Amino acid sequence: MAKEPIEFTDKVVKVESLNDLPEVPVSQRFTLVNKTGSWRNVRPVLEEQNAPCQNACPLKVWVQSFIDLLTRGKPEEGAIEILRNNPFPLLTRKLCKAKCEIACNRKKYDAPVSIRELEGFTGNIAYEKGLFPKREESLGKKVAVVGNSETMMSAAYFAYMYGMDVTLYASKPFDGLGLSDDEVKREVDRLKKWGIKVIEEDKDPDTLKSEFDAVITDKKDVENKLTFQTQDEKIFAAKPERKDISRDFYFGKRAAKSVWQYLKGEEITKDAPPPRAVSFNNIVTDYFEPEDRIDTINTMEEAIAEGNRCFSCGHCNSCGNCYVFCPDAAISWVDDFPVVDYDYCKGCGICVNECPRSVLILVPERG
Repeated sequence: MAKEPIEFTDKVVKVESLNDLPEVPVSQRFTLVNKTGSWRNVRPVLEEQNAPCQNACPLKVWVQSFIDLLTRGKPEEGAIEILRNNPFPLLTRKLCKAKCEIACNRKKYDAPVSIRELEGFTGNIAYEKGLFPKREESLGKKVAVVGNSETMMSAAYFAYMYGMDVTLYASKPFDGLGLSDDEVKREVDRLKKWGIKVIEEDKDPDTLKSEFDAVITDKKDVENKLTFQTQDEKIFAAKPERKDISRDFYFGKRAAKSVWQYLKGEEITKDAPPPRAVSFNNIVTDYFEPEDRIDTINTMEEAIAEGNRCFSCGHCNSCGNCYVFCPDAAISWVDDFPVVDYDYCKGCGICVNECPRSVLILVPERG
């Protein structure tokens, strides 16, 4: 039997009181008493992920985080985030091969983010304001760093950051990089200002063993290229390859970390490989628009505009999508970040599907 066609009219339905409404079931109390989270078999979890740029960087700078801080109007905090892993951002701005940009997911959409420029611009704020990363608790140990290479400059920086008292012996700091005298002075003055003692003369590492608890040098061969140990337990060696300045800085960082473990009496372990990074296919590109890349960044306006191009892969930048799309209002906003109320979350996964950055994941319930 054919159904009667639906006819539409222009009649306006005017509701002036409850009596004008059709009969419907109405709750007389708040429905929060019904904790629907018990229906769930999977739960959404906010879990920071690595990004391709971060994995590609030899120093493992948390690119998404410092760019997020910059675009939130917190450039000083962004600068500190950089300095936790990159000791000399103005030098990487000038000399780094920018492997982070080669790996950037955004290049598959329009063009990679100008990460090197953003890092240099933000790092310059740290230079101007005299900012430094937080140091580990002092070990009460003295370490000598001997050599002129960028690797030794990095070793001195990170050894001090790890809580050691550092004396750097370098007659020609940053030798071989082609830096101007002003650039060298700028970087050395920063090391001094932070608290590193710099003596501009050459030393034989072996003569310093009795005076210091450990020595890091580029004047000896490396026995273990994963931990930079030598046959002498008090001497660690690291040399630059001069292929990628970020990698040469990493060698110094890794040597300093090994000395830190040694002086704490811990086993010296190699660095673990980075976890899998968020891929371009994990990004919900519907929430982004093509934007022209800014190749040179000189102003805060340019920095924020370019920073806003970042997909923020694997990092929550408080876009609010999960809050907007949750059908159960099970996501609240606390300190500018989403918090899931599992008493009411049914595990539908909509928030996960609509997260542009692949920060939310679904995990099975246990028990």
